[in-house]
Amino acid sequence: MPGGDDGRQDPARAGTRAGRVIGLLTAGVVVVSLLDSRGRLAWQVETAAGLAGLGLPGPLWPYVGLSIAGAAFGRYALCYVVGSLLGVVYDQLGRPSLAVVAVLALLVGVTDAVLTARRVVTGLAVLLAWLCFVPLFARAVDDEATYHDGPVRFNRS
Repeated sequence: MPGGDDGRQDPARAGTRAGRVIGLLTAGVVVVSLLDSRGRLAWQVETAAGLAGLGLPGPLWPYVGLSIAGAAFGRYALCYVVGSLLGVVYDQLGRPSLAVVAVLALLVGVTDAVLTARRVVTGLAVLLAWLCFVPLFARAVDDEATYHDGPVRFNRS
């Protein structure tokens, strides 16, 4: 395993690993939030289909379920990518203290909560999920990892 036998990795991979967990956490928050407001979601799905000129055959619940699953998958994928980017930024800044990662995760979490949450409780849950990024990242990152420990990077000598 890159970075040694203990599973610790270079910052980008560590960010990806932590981002996956955050993706699962925020996807769970989104699923619970959407299930709580599924009447509004059903109306939105029906309205969107009507505006697109699509007639929805059969009951509405499969479309609502697909919408919820799509939102959960989107959250997972977004957190996966953002986690990796946070790891890359950490590496590009010369691997400073984890306080920098905490500030970055806080900024991402606040932005995510403000842009996606309609209720304060949901926003706080999303923010708390992003704050979990810091200990997950700290556990996974290997500050001693070199570029030779991970994937081939063609622009490095």
